[in-house]
Amino acid sequence: MGLLNRESSADAYRYDDVVIDESAEYARPIDLGLRWLPTANVHLLQSEYRTFLAFHLSARERGSVGVVEWQVCHSAQLGWPNDEALRGHRLWNRGLSQVGAYAAAEVLRSGWIEAMKAGNRVHPHHNADRFLSYRHFICSFQDSTFECVAEGYRVWRSDLAMDDVVETLLPLLDSSKEPPFELVGHS
Repeated sequence: MGLLNRESSADAYRYDDVVIDESAEYARPIDLGLRWLPTANVHLLQSEYRTFLAFHLSARERGSVGVVEWQVCHSAQLGWPNDEALRGHRLWNRGLSQVGAYAAAEVLRSGWIEAMKAGNRVHPHHNADRFLSYRHFICSFQDSTFECVAEGYRVWRSDLAMDDVVETLLPLLDSSKEPPFELVGHS
């Protein structure tokens, strides 16, 4: 991960030798509090009410499975690109190259959120201010990349096997109950 330094320009950041224009859409690294295995065997569990992403943890982490709940998730996708094609992601030259594979990022000035806001203008009760709390997140893994627009996240770790974590999370998709795991962090 590159070092983040403020440039002299009010609208630019420098990651090592790469300058990122802050006035346009760009990705910056975030720390979810857990590190995952490159071959994390990712599971996306989603309903209209809740979204969970579960993955195997790095051997350096305590526990075997990490879980992120994307709070008030408005949209999510899991799929392309894998780690070998991550350089083809539209944000690769806008900070994602400095975040790298097997890491998490937040996209500032997100084009995805802007497209959602523009598309929602046809709604008879459209309110652009509603989109101010939306945040765009990216997590990259070996075989896939997860992206979502949500209003925040909570992170847990579990000592259970992945099958047991999934079995525990499924009934929570339509519930406000907390997962019975160790809370690691939130934003």
